[in-house]
Amino acid sequence: LEAKADVNAVNRWGSVPIVAVIMAGQANKVGILLEFGARLDISDTDGCTPQQLLQTGLLMHPSLRTAFEKHAAAKSQPTACELCGKPGARMRCGRCVSVVYCGKECQKTHWKAHKSSCKTLKKTVSVDQCGPLAQVAG
Repeated sequence: LEAKADVNAVNRWGSVPIVAVIMAGQANKVGILLEFGARLDISDTDGCTPQQLLQTGLLMHPSLRTAFEKHAAAKSQPTACELCGKPGARMRCGRCVSVVYCGKECQKTHWKAHKSSCKTLKKTVSVDQCGPLAQVAG
């Protein structure tokens, strides 16, 4: 990678390296690929992206999720807490990963209001969108 290898090179099956690393459960390699610019929005031949694998939790080991979250936190701009509006909130909803809070108290307080939209946001990327991978998970 230091010799400028393309971390987003598509193989003959239409997949990028980070998908193989995700499916093998190699969190340390996920971090390295992300560090060298691996993109999460490149679709394979089934139309599934690494980002969708993350959002669906498909074949996702907790250490992989942690690697993605660390990378996202390092890259993301501070945002405002969904409840109190305090800037710099970094704690994401663990279910939909779409809203941020400044802490557990705000998350717990906001849960009743967020619950229904959380379910909808979680369903935005369904297992069906990942083609044959859905059969592996099912």
